Amino acid sequence: MIKENDLEFLIESSNLPIIVESMRSDFPDPPQVIMLDRIIRRTLYKVPNFSEGSAEKVRWLRIMDGDIESDLQPRCTVTYKDKMKNMSDEEKSVLKVDNYDDALHLFDLLHYEKVSYQENRRSKFACSLDQVKYIVKFDIWPKIEDVTFVSVSFASSANENSMSNFIDLLGLKEFNICKNQRADVDEEYKKRFGTPAMSIPMLTFDFDF
Repeated sequence: MIKENDLEFLIESSNLPIIVESMRSDFPDPPQVIMLDRIIRRTLYKVPNFSEGSAEKVRWLRIMDGDIESDLQPRCTVTYKDKMKNMSDEEKSVLKVDNYDDALHLFDLLHYEKVSYQENRRSKFACSLDQVKYIVKFDIWPKIEDVTFVSVSFASSANENSMSNFIDLLGLKEFNICKNQRADVDEEYKKRFGTPAMSIPMLTFDFDF
């Protein structure tokens, strides 16, 4: 199981070049480019015993493909999440799988119901500051390209001061336009279009409402 620890921000995409330039000029070592503008694809399924009467679809199983790890190896994962909970590592699961299509085939054989197919574009960099390694992800989604979702993952050795220094150097607090604690793709789509991303059957860069 993969454990995830990250901070999330929402910025205007016009500020993205400033942040990237900060990574290149304000750190002792140049950032490692892990991936640039790569398409990430996801398929979401309803979880078993999903409550049809629920007002919001907040529990899902997701197969995601196209991500690249810091060692430059491709990664395909299966994730369970309940978005109504601040889930501990015991309550959520992120599992590596070998093949996206094989994972889809397994869930289809089990008759899980597909909710949404999604694509977005991701860039990812590895940075070091005060001997702590950070992974910074930039995600751009269809029809809302004017904003970028930024996620910062950090090594277990990072303390609160070092994380704060890293965030300040990138200017993420300054540029953050998300009023919530965590930037959320579904909430952004619901705010703009009246429906969360997970309720859109085909969410790709050539789709239209």
